[in-house]
Amino acid sequence: MSIVENGGHYLILSEEQAGKTATAKSIFKYSITLDRFPVFIDATNLRSSDLDKILSDAVSEQYLDKTLDKSSTMNNGVLILDNLSATILNTNSLNSLLENIQGHFDTCIIFASDNYQYVVPDIDGLSTFELKEILPFGHKKREALISNWVTMGRKATMSDQERYTIIDSLESKIDSLVRRTVVPPKPIYLLSLIQMFEAYNPQKIDLTS
Repeated sequence: MSIVENGGHYLILSEEQAGKTATAKSIFKYSITLDRFPVFIDATNLRSSDLDKILSDAVSEQYLDKTLDKSSTMNNGVLILDNLSATILNTNSLNSLLENIQGHFDTCIIFASDNYQYVVPDIDGLSTFELKEILPFGHKKREALISNWVTMGRKATMSDQERYTIIDSLESKIDSLVRRTVVPPKPIYLLSLIQMFEAYNPQKIDLTS
């Protein structure tokens, strides 16, 4: 994840249930593998712009052997702020918080719903954040997701013929539903479909008409 390795301030937008929180948690775990100091904050729980208290509460909840150290957060910290679009903070408080965050963290990654793009111009504290977007799964991503699911725990023993047969069957069914806009191409829905097809017939994944 280059945004963690390179550092910087990012605002990542996506549709609802497109994987924002899952991505945020993945960034948290990946940051730890880099010996960084990630702190996860859910903006829906914010009741003030007091960054010291927010960080202190988050660190005490997420770590057993760490305490708040401003030098470590500035030099090595990764702040992950989820659900910004759901915060109840007013504009002044939010701007104050964002300015303090930028002063304390070289790396800050904020997640919000896609409709928050219309609010961003009114939030001065976001003016220096680089805007990114989580896109819906295209065909290649869906194929990779299905392949990983099918071979999970069986990669060493599953024959090529069995793997291709199951993957092709799942791809055909899921692609058909996505093309007809029956379901959106989002991970949570794709995984639900895969599980449903497997539960219906785990040996021969087939859906009657």
